[in-house]
Amino acid sequence: VSTQSTGGPAIYVRGFYTAKQGSNATIRFKVVGRKELEEERVSILKLLNREESEESDFVLSFKAPGNSSEDGPFVLLGEASLFNVTCEDQRKYRIEYSAEEEEEEEGVA
Repeated sequence: VSTQSTGGPAIYVRGFYTAKQGSNATIRFKVVGRKELEEERVSILKLLNREESEESDFVLSFKAPGNSSEDGPFVLLGEASLFNVTCEDQRKYRIEYSAEEEEEEEGVA
């Protein structure tokens, strides 16, 4: 599992997970940022090759950290579950936090 967040929050995850065919896979990760974070912006993409990816079948859930403060850092604790793993599921994945459109435009200028 790799992470990607261009200029946004940091994503922490153990680098390697395994699951047997027919079993369930669970990945735990943490997203840490200086601004308030939105769960809807987190996604897990299945990597098809170096340039292409697609949405994965992982189901995402989040829980609030115990030490949340208004001054930051802001934290999302995430868990991704994939049920009944198949041969097709056995590939690389990327956890991603999508920037807001305004943030993306600012980075281009």
